Amino acid sequence: MHQKLTRTMLDIAIDKGLKEIRTKSKRGIRNLVDLGAHFAKGRFQEYFYQIAQNMLENEDSSYYDLVFNTVNNVDNNILKTFGINIGLNSWTYGANTIREKENCYEYNTPWAIIFDFTIPTAISLNSSDILKSISDGKDMGIFSYIAFINDNTSLKENLFEAFEKNPDCAFILFADPNNLDINDILKIKNLKNILISINMEEMKENQELLSTVELLKENKCLYGIHSIYDDKDTETILNNEWINKIVNLTSTFAFLIHSKNCKKENIAKVSSYIQDMKTNQKYPTFLIDLYEDMSYVSKIISSKSCFIKILQDGKIITENENTNSNLNITNIKLEDIFSFSC
Repeated sequence: MHQKLTRTMLDIAIDKGLKEIRTKSKRGIRNLVDLGAHFAKGRFQEYFYQIAQNMLENEDSSYYDLVFNTVNNVDNNILKTFGINIGLNSWTYGANTIREKENCYEYNTPWAIIFDFTIPTAISLNSSDILKSISDGKDMGIFSYIAFINDNTSLKENLFEAFEKNPDCAFILFADPNNLDINDILKIKNLKNILISINMEEMKENQELLSTVELLKENKCLYGIHSIYDDKDTETILNNEWINKIVNLTSTFAFLIHSKNCKKENIAKVSSYIQDMKTNQKYPTFLIDLYEDMSYVSKIISSKSCFIKILQDGKIITENENTNSNLNITNIKLEDIFSFSC
């Protein structure tokens, strides 16, 4: 009852705040951040809003342009639904459940689970497997889910079914532009609990990418652009060539994701670069270092970082990109997987 009342109050207050921001009011942005800080009860939320408040003291921050662009060009019900799902359900109530569980058991719990369906396998998870994983995850306080998809239409449909049946969760979907069609984009628009990110392959623009971005804009979806980088891409990132291409696509988010074979020293260089970009606030897009930022949030919510990735056949990849062939969500409960992995 308390959770439902809080969500209703937030719903009303956010509507009012977004209306003010649509007039390009910097005060409206600061007021909305202050509102979030008021409702922030979790450790990560409190830290996040403190950082946001400090950043917005800079009147020349490019994040003002980012927020104005997003609020005026993205369906405000998507912003509200996704924002409350991740901020309230995941980082507040979910985080509390995670800590309560960890106090009772001798293992950690991730705040988000990744479904990586990019590598084809002989056997694929069915709809029930995915729904069961999310249901079990919610029982343990996990309300954020990240999915990478390939051209497997059946798996994509199973994921969209899971998105629809879990309206209280926040989903981030990473896809190549050729793996999305207008029907997928309409689903993303209507479900309102999805942030979609489109792959800029080899850090280059192409017509498929541009066409997909235009469709997302036309349908007022919340979207980002991502690149999976390797050692050869490091210089393109560090010299700002990549981020300048991203800015031209006017995406709210820009994700950098290191490949499995990328050297640790290059990962560290890119992570440092991303932190500098966030601090300097020069570019009107929110830059995210996917794995490093996930780990950072996990360490604040939990006592240490915990990471699992579920593959197309249900096998589990753990923190150090190790595949454990003995762990599979089709035959082992999620909490037992955490006890082995986290």
